[in-house]
Amino acid sequence: MVSLLEKLFGRNAKPASAATPFDALYALGTSAAEDRDFSGAVQFYDQAIALNPQHAEAHYKRGNALKNAGQLETAIESYNRAIEFRAGYSQAYCNRGVVQQSLGLMAAALSSYDRAIGLEPSDAMAHYNRALLMQELSRCEEALASYNRAVHIDPQFADAQYNRSLALLSQGDFGNGWRGFEWRW
Repeated sequence: MVSLLEKLFGRNAKPASAATPFDALYALGTSAAEDRDFSGAVQFYDQAIALNPQHAEAHYKRGNALKNAGQLETAIESYNRAIEFRAGYSQAYCNRGVVQQSLGLMAAALSSYDRAIGLEPSDAMAHYNRALLMQELSRCEEALASYNRAVHIDPQFADAQYNRSLALLSQGDFGNGWRGFEWRW
């Protein structure tokens, strides 16, 4: 079994004096999150943030841990802090949108996804999440356009391919101009 110090500093290495308490706490938070100990991760990120309150990535990862722990409102606050300290943080906008959508805050989620896409137009996940929202809102054409964009960016994105196919089927569009296909026995 790998000890915590081995995780932080390598198998044979001793803790380097250059490693700061912030770095150690941040690494412990990341390790706890990887082990799916989201409450522990939040505690370590809280301690790290107390040492470096403007570290955008720590706020972002804290938001992810909170989201996974089911503390959705608090997760949004962490994503907001990450965005406050790094205005162009597209992943924080995208994940904030996911949480907002989970809470039924559809207009806010759409705004977050659109901001993420505006900052990083080649983010297939942001387009995919936007498509899921549009589909949930029964805005099928917009959902399909967002699925198409996600698949165009990442042709190997299986979930986007699958949900795009479902959207096409729900519209009766089977590709190649087919519409309204009827099975005949």
